[in-house]
Amino acid sequence: MMRFGRAWLTAYVLMLLSIQLVGCASGEVDVLDAEGRVMGQCSAEFNFHRYGAQASVDYILHLCAQEHVEQGRLIADQRYIEQDFSLPTPPKNRQWNQSLAHQAFADKQITEQQLGYVLAAIEYHFWMQRQQAQALLEQGQLTTAQYEQRLAQAKRELTGE
Repeated sequence: MMRFGRAWLTAYVLMLLSIQLVGCASGEVDVLDAEGRVMGQCSAEFNFHRYGAQASVDYILHLCAQEHVEQGRLIADQRYIEQDFSLPTPPKNRQWNQSLAHQAFADKQITEQQLGYVLAAIEYHFWMQRQQAQALLEQGQLTTAQYEQRLAQAKRELTGE
């Protein structure tokens, strides 16, 4: 019985360590009406970001919070409005993609926090392109081949490959 317990404990510890190496983060912020009552939430989750996962979550919460403020709502945590979430200029005036962002981080051209912001921004852009293409396909404004071409182009922009 003792061996089973140690094996289980070892497996559990290894799983926890692997999760930490992969990088997972989540967060949320309440959206308030004019009287301060909670009327909704912004939430974000990033998995499999080895570096910058929490910064990625914060960046997405910032985008969501900005959108709600522009619509006249209030945000419970003002740091998502007040903090500077601007993206660094990409090296050699190229367009950010995952490959370039990871290389810039490895070369110490950007911080881990900036890496998180950049990864969140390009992944958000990818998902928006995908959502737009899906809507156009459903409306009959794109053929399946055109839809697949758009997705392939969006993926190349995302990954840099």
